[in-house]
Formats: sequence, structure tokens, C-alpha cells
Amino acid sequence: MNEEISYLFVPANKKVMISKALTYGANAIILDLEDAVHPDEKPLGRDNIQNWLTTINNTIINTSIYIRINHPKEKEFKNDVDLLNSLNETLMTGVMIPKLEDAEILSYIKSKLHLAISKRPFIGIIETARGVHHCEEIANSGVTRLAFGSLDYSLDIDCQQTAEALLYARSRIVIASRIANLISPIDCVTLNFAHLIHY
Repeated sequence: MNEEISYLFVPANKKVMISKALTYGANAIILDLEDAVHPDEKPLGRDNIQNWLTTINNTIINTSIYIRINHPKEKEFKNDVDLLNSLNETLMTGVMIPKLEDAEILSYIKSKLHLAISKRPFIGIIETARGVHHCEEIANSGVTRLAFGSLDYSLDIDCQQTAEALLYARSRIVIASRIANLISPIDCVTLNFAHLIHY
């Protein structure tokens, strides 16, 4: 797995945005079926992903492509699993798991996937106090990389989006990644994607 630096989250229900995703120069694209998509439009999101990946199947690209699925506790999880199992594993780089809070979740998700898909890279997003508390065991659970979801984390612990408020969680995730010999974690997203320094 390459150490991608820039990740672009693209709502899976936005067909036009998906079609332009490869033009923005990001190292990796996250086709998002989770928070960025209204529940009523998640089926559309899955259709868009399947159609787009099929379209670019024969295209030579240097951009990693991940799919962020819904958490196993959500009703859309099974449908997301069905989508992953329907795909040729070579069409995507890996899977991003939201709100990862313990090591068992990854094993459960992989148990629902076809073998070839289950062997793709998995990025686990730490987004809650519970996730931070268990980040060391999560880092050793088979994920390829950790990511910090600061927006949901700040809601979970009721803090502001400031460097000081997020420092503890960031530090725990960095240290857990280093001890587990993972690639450096992905920092929190910025909504100001027009600001190249932040992006």
C-alpha cells in the first residue's frame, strides 16, 4: 500500500462529482456511502459506484480508490457488503470503515466479504472516545492504516475543532500506528478544500 497524502471524499450519490473525481489531483478518492449521503439516496450511491468503477475498468489511473461503507450497526451495512462482494476486487484499492471502536468489528466485516475483497487494504477511522480508548488494539486488528475523524469525535466528547482539543486523540492515534508498524495515520478532513495548504 502506497502512503497516499491527499484524500478526496466524494459523496457516492453525486454522479457528476464522481465523474470529475480523478481530475482534482488527489492521491486517493474515497467514494462515500456513509455520512455524506442521505439515507434515501444510499441505493443510488451504490449504483453510481458500481457504474463508475465499471466505466473506468480499462482506464490506467494512478489514483487509489476506496469505498467508505456504513458501520455494521447501520441497516445499510448489508447492502454495502453486497456491493463490495459484487465488485471485481481489482476495481478498488480498499475499504474505509467508519467509527471503528474495537478490534472485533474488522474481523466481523471481513467475515461477510468474499476472500479476495477481504484481503484488500482496510482503513479504520477513529471517530469517538471509545475508538481512541481502544486505538492500540484497533491498530493491531488487521487494518492497513488508521484515520482520525475529528468532526464526529468533537461531537462525541463535546469539544471545539481546535488543535489543542484534538491533540490528545491525534497523539494516541499516531503512537498506536507507530507501535503497530502501520503507515502514518490520515489526519482529520478539512471542509475548506479550496485552501490548498489545508487540503
